[in-house]
Amino acid sequence: MTTHTGFEAEREHFLFYAPPENIRDDSVCFEAEEAHHMGRVLRKRVGDVVWATDGMGNKLKVELTEAGKKRVEGKILKKDFVSPGPEYLLAAGAVRQRERMEFAVEKAVELGATRIIIFHSDYSGRQEIRPARIQKTILSAMKQSRRYHLPAWEEYRSFDDVLTKYAGDCDFWMAHPAADYDTHPAADSATDPAKDPAKDPAKDPAKDPAKDPAKDPAADPASDSATDPGMDLAADTATNPVTDPEPGKEKESIESAEAQSRRITPESGRVWRDLRRVLLAVGPEGGFSQREVELADRAGVRLVDLGPGRLRTETAVCALMSLAILNTKQIPASGG
Repeated sequence: MTTHTGFEAEREHFLFYAPPENIRDDSVCFEAEEAHHMGRVLRKRVGDVVWATDGMGNKLKVELTEAGKKRVEGKILKKDFVSPGPEYLLAAGAVRQRERMEFAVEKAVELGATRIIIFHSDYSGRQEIRPARIQKTILSAMKQSRRYHLPAWEEYRSFDDVLTKYAGDCDFWMAHPAADYDTHPAADSATDPAKDPAKDPAKDPAKDPAKDPAKDPAADPASDSATDPGMDLAADTATNPVTDPEPGKEKESIESAEAQSRRITPESGRVWRDLRRVLLAVGPEGGFSQREVELADRAGVRLVDLGPGRLRTETAVCALMSLAILNTKQIPASGG
């Protein structure tokens, strides 16, 4: 007679995977790494009970009937289907360091991503992606977090291709800092108007001895505004080239306001609710290029502000995934 002492604690730690083709009627076969883990690492024996999934949403309670070194078979005692919940598609720019790319994929899956999209962007260049390692990372993360739906993954040559396929197919959210956080090399002390030598009070025309009011023609009562071309009332500020915005500026500000209305911050929780299919995009090292941001803006993509700090790609993935999950109030289904 086989006893299962400590079974409740064990099932919280280990979940095994058997592809659908290895499941026939009420029997299941584990091969390769899964069989090795069961037989050689955990020392599972005939009669022991384990939990497994086919990656299609089925949660299987399995009693082992054969426990070899390279092959383990079992009888399915119970099968339950776990609803997938909301779809979180995670699109991440390719990262040069392979370990960091795999870390980002791993954490996205653990947090509930149902599809992984890796794209090569303006700032990432063309990085080598190893399909076998990405697939292995996804599978391991699914089992670690006790999820029962194996995420698919795909690779795109550019962010433009991602927009073309998904912008009109789901709610599209893109991590990008607000303009207020942007820093530009030009905005330093060398070009700061407050520190501009040309604006030195010592050289202020108002304090220039050469501009002594006693000698200033503008102060001469005879210099009436009616005869001074510089005081021509027709030179209204409405047509003053100094105060008028440059052509196109008004349109630019309108477009900026429209994009700003779609910008989301961590405090904008209500806009996330009731979403069932959302794509979360994170840029590579250096973020998204201005061209990509403008392209996304025209496609109606919402920009998500993760704060003023500069985040690594894998950190931004965790932040954006967590933000989406907590605000939709729908934690992706996992085991229990």
